[in-house]
Amino acid sequence: MFVGILGLLVAIAIPILQTNGVDVNWWVSLIAYVVIVTVCVWSYLKHAVPHKEKLVRFGGSLVLSAAIAGLAAYAVKKQYGRDHQPSANIEASATPTAPVIQASYDVDLLGLPITVQPLSSVYVVRVQKDRKGHGLTFYNDKNRIGFWPTNVNRSDSASCGIVRIANHGNVSVFNIIYRFKIHVGAQRDPGGTTDDQIELPIFDLPISSPEKSFYLVDQSGLGGVVELLNGAVAEVQGSTKRERINLQVRIVTFFDRVPMFPPRLSGRS
Repeated sequence: MFVGILGLLVAIAIPILQTNGVDVNWWVSLIAYVVIVTVCVWSYLKHAVPHKEKLVRFGGSLVLSAAIAGLAAYAVKKQYGRDHQPSANIEASATPTAPVIQASYDVDLLGLPITVQPLSSVYVVRVQKDRKGHGLTFYNDKNRIGFWPTNVNRSDSASCGIVRIANHGNVSVFNIIYRFKIHVGAQRDPGGTTDDQIELPIFDLPISSPEKSFYLVDQSGLGGVVELLNGAVAEVQGSTKRERINLQVRIVTFFDRVPMFPPRLSGRS
């Protein structure tokens, strides 16, 4: 009798545990219920109604089995659904969407001066004779198109390129810190090449926002190459701290290096 009562209590306890998130594999649960039903029916027939009529014994066993089987069906079905939940849905709920940021470099065929829209600004990195990149922000506070520099015409031979960074994903990214490298000069030059790392001003890329453009102007006349890096530090939507994110670098030449204007177009013969 004790075994029968204990088995009934365990049969009730298993679905309660499963409902509260305690994982019991569906097949383990099924085996446990089969054992519980078997033990309970045996205990009932052996100790509860050993001398009763066959109809009473059979009817009681059927009622007891049906009661436990009902609980078993609910619990096993619930756990089977958990165990066979599509993995794609589990991963989607557990892993936030990663940002999709692309960086690219293009030669600005129009050259100088750089056109600046009304009431806006541009960030320009000037590669000067010291083989270093020097950044400046030019503000156009007028309600008409402006130009940088203001004292140059279209015939200026300094090469000009644009670093473009765009958000192609479905998650916003804020407070982005991005750096790229420049390799000024050429191996055959007396001074060889000089490397410098450029850090752009902090910027945001909300979902569906226009790409960010940063200009690179070679005022050194030495030429060189631009190396875009595939990593940045940023605050991703839904996060409370900055973290490293990967960038998709649009590859044009080997090693993700994109040439600036050749020296002959940069004022050198």
